[in-house]
Amino acid sequence: MSANETPAPRRIAEAATAGDGPRQAWLAAVAAATAEPGDYAPVSDTGIGGHELAVLDFDPVAAEWLRRLGQTIATPPAPGVRTALAVTGSCAQGRVQPFPTDVDFFERVHLSAPTRAEALRRLGQMVRETVARVAAAPGFALEEVYFGHLPASLADAQPHRVGAALAWREADVAAGAVELRVPGGGPAGRATWAAAAADPGFVKLDWFVGGGVLARPARVSKVIDPTWQGPDGRMESLDGAVDADFQQVYLAAAAAALAEQLTGGTAGDRAGYLAAMEQEVVRYRRHPADHAKVAKRLYNLCRLSGRFAEALFLRDLLAEPPARLAQLRAALEVTGLRPCAGREGDVVTADQAAILDELDAALPGDTAWASAAGACREGGGEGVRRTAIAALDALLAERVDAAFRARLLGHRPTAALLADLEARRQDGGRGAW
Repeated sequence: MSANETPAPRRIAEAATAGDGPRQAWLAAVAAATAEPGDYAPVSDTGIGGHELAVLDFDPVAAEWLRRLGQTIATPPAPGVRTALAVTGSCAQGRVQPFPTDVDFFERVHLSAPTRAEALRRLGQMVRETVARVAAAPGFALEEVYFGHLPASLADAQPHRVGAALAWREADVAAGAVELRVPGGGPAGRATWAAAAADPGFVKLDWFVGGGVLARPARVSKVIDPTWQGPDGRMESLDGAVDADFQQVYLAAAAAALAEQLTGGTAGDRAGYLAAMEQEVVRYRRHPADHAKVAKRLYNLCRLSGRFAEALFLRDLLAEPPARLAQLRAALEVTGLRPCAGREGDVVTADQAAILDELDAALPGDTAWASAAGACREGGGEGVRRTAIAALDALLAERVDAAFRARLLGHRPTAALLADLEARRQDGGRGAW
């Protein structure tokens, strides 16, 4: 705590005057956690476990459908392989964010093998097998897999990648190689799956999932944090670091126990996590601005740094109409990007019609929206429809960002916090909490 920071009990007492009911119950639980600091909450009777503040925000009503969805994308049991699947992001904060824009999973994969090289080989094999297995699941379409490193000299060949991660489409994974091409189509190089497996780096799988599986179309993702344990019992990360557990909620008791074991009984580097949230808040305030993402990351930062009054304000904001508008925007975007429109039984057009109807109700009197939505409904073929949806997405992005920005800057404590983060992050400093 910095020299001029208000002590936690006083901050809790001050925040308590701002609300009642469920908000008061949340504050009481936070106060108890602050009085007796710990990392992992005891596993509940329903098998849910994780960091104490993450568990407080999870809605157990969602546990069963999240388990069913997770079973489709989880790494299956195998000799020498232990896994711990968790839900993370907005779906792990159902009590705070009733309008999640996507469904994010996090999976710890712990391999016992004679050598590190063998563990990496098996990891690569399991990721490929997961891609092939999920491809056969109704309603799922792979967007891409991040696996391995893309050399900096070839950055232009995959401008859509995450950081230095190498991106793979479904056909690339099946072929075991990805052909890299520079903008304009010229060959830039070739990467093999075997080479990527030797140094996997950031591992993430992204799918488009249709409305026949979820309430409405959405992206479903899974980040894998792999670890290896050798014959001597020593454990090490296979991607450079054991990820922190400040946002994960494990949906099975055995998974929660494995996570606690792998992290050494602590949730991880708290200061590093807070610094990362600060950086993301500032990044999403800049062009192109996305103040919906600012609000979500600001909540993660405030709940863990003791800014309880701001956290309560953000809890309310994330349950208001702009958050529902952001969810509908994400669902409409998926219907325009999902590459399985030609598959038998696909209901993309029906999904689009239903989402457009919901957006009509959410944007009464918005003439620009009504005009653009009308053009989209006129159809004209798959290409025309996708172009129309892209235009609607740009319009919705403006509406969502403006609504969140106005609410964040209209609340004096939150506006002051954002100004402070902007000032302290200009030079990349970590700041003090």
